[in-house]
Amino acid sequence: MTLAYALSGPSIFSSKLAGAESTEELLRAFSSRDTDSDGLPDWQESLYGTDPDNAHSFSLEMTDGEASSQGLLEPKFRTDLSGLAGEVTVPGVDADANTVTGAFARDLFTNYMNSRSGVPPTAEEIDAFMQDALADLAAKQRAVKAYSLGSVRVSGSGQEALRAYAIAAEEAFTQNTVDTDQNELFYFTEAVQKGDEGAMNQVRAISRAYTNIAAALIQISVPNEAQSAHLNFVNAIAYMGTVVENMTSVENDPLRGMLGMSEYKSAADQMVRAYAELNTLFSGNGISIGQGATGYFFVKGAKDAAAAVPSL
Repeated sequence: MTLAYALSGPSIFSSKLAGAESTEELLRAFSSRDTDSDGLPDWQESLYGTDPDNAHSFSLEMTDGEASSQGLLEPKFRTDLSGLAGEVTVPGVDADANTVTGAFARDLFTNYMNSRSGVPPTAEEIDAFMQDALADLAAKQRAVKAYSLGSVRVSGSGQEALRAYAIAAEEAFTQNTVDTDQNELFYFTEAVQKGDEGAMNQVRAISRAYTNIAAALIQISVPNEAQSAHLNFVNAIAYMGTVVENMTSVENDPLRGMLGMSEYKSAADQMVRAYAELNTLFSGNGISIGQGATGYFFVKGAKDAAAAVPSL
């Protein structure tokens, strides 16, 4: 997985930052994907409950896209503003009322249908509403921090305490990482472009690893001078876990998956910057751990992150 590479030898930051750009391309490709070529993108089919694999799931007389543009499709959640209606299952995409996509559908049709006497929104209006919704969701998600300063276990200061911290941090990684050949972005691309469920399972495993690593890191003793940088690092890793978990929801909750894709580069950059902040402490205090000794890769990873920061 991403940061695990730093603990097994080779640096991942230069390739990571370049690769993160492709999530923007994936997001554009996914948001416009129209499997059955009916003029209605797959993710929008989940708003209506139509079948993304059948261009005529609403009527044999017209495509689902034509039905949408003519205002003939009945939104799944149009009469379900309380979120209490039963699940609607369609092949390929199944976004129920409790998903991010379900909430988006309610908001969209409350704003565009109820306030405009039932006049359906255009494809451009839905896309603009989606972009605004993703930005709002992302801002709310970033505002929530997994851990607070009070969660940090502060103990000692100085070189020995910082060296012990590096050792404990590396052990937290090695005990909670997953053994993969590629990072989550590679597997996610394989899953989305090729429908590879095994690749998506790898993404899920990596997401859990991020969460578990953050939980393990918050338990270790941290020197007084490192507590703020440590908290930033832990929260950055925990947030990456949330973002990657969101990405795994592309099939049953498309908007949540798109939220993950839209936030991936930002989360990756945040994680690298937080790691680079630790390098300032290590280098400023002359912390050096020999190759082969526990803690070496954690200190080296921080140095690699610092070298990558100017390119962000």
